[in-house]
Parts: sequence; structure tokens; C-alpha cells
Amino acid sequence: MKKLELNLEKRKEKGKNASRRMRKKEVIPAVIYGRGDNESLKVNYSDFDKLLENPDGVNVLLDLKTEDWKKEAIIKKIQRDPVYDNVIHIDFLEIDMDKPLKISVPVELIGLAEGVKEGGILAQQLDELLIESLPKNLPPRIEVDVSELDIGDSIVVGDIEVSDDVEILEEEDQLVANIVLPTEEEEEEEEEELVLEEGEELPEVEGEELPEEGEEGEEVPEEESEEEK
Repeated sequence: MKKLELNLEKRKEKGKNASRRMRKKEVIPAVIYGRGDNESLKVNYSDFDKLLENPDGVNVLLDLKTEDWKKEAIIKKIQRDPVYDNVIHIDFLEIDMDKPLKISVPVELIGLAEGVKEGGILAQQLDELLIESLPKNLPPRIEVDVSELDIGDSIVVGDIEVSDDVEILEEEDQLVANIVLPTEEEEEEEEEELVLEEGEELPEVEGEELPEEGEEGEEVPEEESEEEK
């Protein structure tokens, strides 16, 4: 993972009202935990926004700095406003660079699958993988090449190759992605519903009874030809 620096300030104000006042000043409330006591912090919105602009997004190692200390951490959680989608709170997890870390990283499918060229649909079934590694060896994402997949083919966790420094903690038979056929048209589905199951009887219709087997029905008069008319 890439390592970036981020400057913060210690925060004494707490509570919803204090958080609202900070956000009006374009300051984001934050907290750090993981080693020792939790500590309330705040970060300038523009500084954090620049951090998010890097190609790896939030999947980076951080050197957090205040006026009193420097700590290594990762972003554990970002809370966003449900309406405006702006960041309203950040959780940082302090880490030990010499100890393995368990973390979920995104799965990125790469390549154009053969099955897609033939009209199939690529369905991603797993968006994240839980992995374990020393922080310095953590990948920002796991890339999975799907270019060889035909219609009906699939990739499971056990098919994914990672470096020896990284261990995948998911079940090996868990489905990651597959190529499926497009859903049938509604008309075809309706036609299938009309097909009677084997042994199913036709519903009785009120009115005249049909002649039973062996009985003669009424003769239908033949239509006159044009010459007879």
C-alpha cells in the first residue's frame, strides 16, 4: 500500500453540536484507536479531500501527525451525509508495522471476458476480500483477470493468485465472478407458463358437453363453393 501523510489537530469539543460547528468551518471530526486510548481529532476538509483523490482512494497507509505525536494508521471507516454524500466523520486505526493486519480490500475485475464478446453478462459476486499481511505488503486492491471466461465459466476465491506475503482468509469455494446468459424475454417466459405440466387435466368449461369417445357428433355442414353460390 502507498504511504501518505495527513496533518490533524487534537479535538476537545465533543457532541453533535460541536461536530456541526466544525463542519460549518469545513473541519471533519475524527477519532483514532487501536493502540492505547481512543483520541478525538479533527482534520481540514480540503486536506482529506486531496488524500481521497489519489488513485488508491482510502486504501493507503497513513502517517498521521499532530503537534504532539506521529502515528501510523489506516482509514477504518468513513461516515458520509446520507443526502449530500460529504464526509462527516472518520475513524482511523493505529497499526504496528511489524504485526500482520487483517483488512478487507476491493476486488477489481480486469480484462474483457470471451463470454461477454459472445453476448453473455459478467456478474461480480464478491466485491471485497478479507486478507492478512504485514502493513507494508498490503495491496490496495486484488485484481482478477476474467478475459478467459466463457459463458457458464466462473472464478472462485481459490483461483485467485496473490503474492506469498498475502494470505486470503475467505473460503476457497466462494464465488467471485461468473458469465451468465441474458435473461429470457418476457414473452418466452409467458409461453413456458402456458405449457401444461405432464398429467395435468384441462379445466372443465361450462356449456355443451363434448361428445365422448365412440359417440358421433353433429355433422358440420359443408360450406358452399363459389360456383354453387
